[in-house]
Amino acid sequence: MKTYAKHSISKEEIDEVVNQLKIGSLSRGPIIKKFEKELESYLSSYAVTCSSGSSALEIALRAADIGIGDEVIVPNISWSATATSVSMVGATPVFCDISKDYPNISFKDFEKKISNRVKAVIPVHFGGVSVNLKKLAKICRPKNIIIIEDACHAFGGRYEDDSLIGSSKLSYAACFSFHPAKSITTGEGGLLSTQNKSVYKKILSIRSSGINRKIENGFQKYLYDCVDLGSNFHMTTLSAAIGLCQLKKVNKFILKRKILWQRYYDNLKKISSFMLFHHKKNSSFNLCLGFAKQRKKLTQLLIKNNVGVSFHYPEIRLLSIYKKKLKPSINTKNKFPNSYNYKKNAITLPLYPDLKIKEIDFISKLIISFYKKK
Repeated sequence: MKTYAKHSISKEEIDEVVNQLKIGSLSRGPIIKKFEKELESYLSSYAVTCSSGSSALEIALRAADIGIGDEVIVPNISWSATATSVSMVGATPVFCDISKDYPNISFKDFEKKISNRVKAVIPVHFGGVSVNLKKLAKICRPKNIIIIEDACHAFGGRYEDDSLIGSSKLSYAACFSFHPAKSITTGEGGLLSTQNKSVYKKILSIRSSGINRKIENGFQKYLYDCVDLGSNFHMTTLSAAIGLCQLKKVNKFILKRKILWQRYYDNLKKISSFMLFHHKKNSSFNLCLGFAKQRKKLTQLLIKNNVGVSFHYPEIRLLSIYKKKLKPSINTKNKFPNSYNYKKNAITLPLYPDLKIKEIDFISKLIISFYKKK
């Protein structure tokens, strides 16, 4: 079965992991700091690695002192952690519709959802396509709403001004994922970037269980204090070893994704019943998202031919955790027409650096033949 996503690992990554195993460095080793320094150089921002993109979101919210009584606006279409990270810190997610043309946050609906309880917004750079951060900041600043970027799909992607996602001064922090389906992978892992030094120090503390280690006469092992409510969100040295190798390849990976996506687009652009959501030229091209009529039957055909399709994502507000267990925001009962239309028709096609042109042509022919028979 051809999966929708697949990591690209070479002998270089394997050798680096073996080297860490041989030297006996599995946790908190110097290679993690080395990886963070390389990330800081790449993004021109402070960078803190962590265990996942989900933990990155929770760390950012905790660092911003968001908690009980606060509300955070999140898009209704995203991975569940965009909202559950808000719930994990005791705050309440306010669900916002997506735009009609692309599944990024709807600015029109966002403005409707703002109340005096809203302390932050988490825009998602969905599939690698950046949200217009300048436009969002213009709305947020007068109301003292901070921006925490969910950039889990977007490492290596760029904003509209062509600067790297994660390097902006307009947001409080940007949160990335290094899951195997992303631009680069560390197995499991995440990253926070920020331009603010005080935010950086707070993130470091929360990432490390809120521990502040004291040093007396060069001795620190047992002398420490707990100053923040955090957890052990550390990345392993094995993950950092993989990440260092992957970082060198990020531009090559994204270029390959772009070429492959363009092949899909050229093959399918004349099919009226199937539309690819368009990527901007500076996207990280993390996902190949389609809008398909008769999606269920098309999906069955693709799976029958060993094409692993996926779906990103259901409406978060309709997940059982928010329908049955957690009290929804007062704004959650509003209509979400774009989310509804998207979830009914969206499909994710395979897209990853090692995918072959001939494989894309095969998938495209299946789609074309499906609609020609209708």
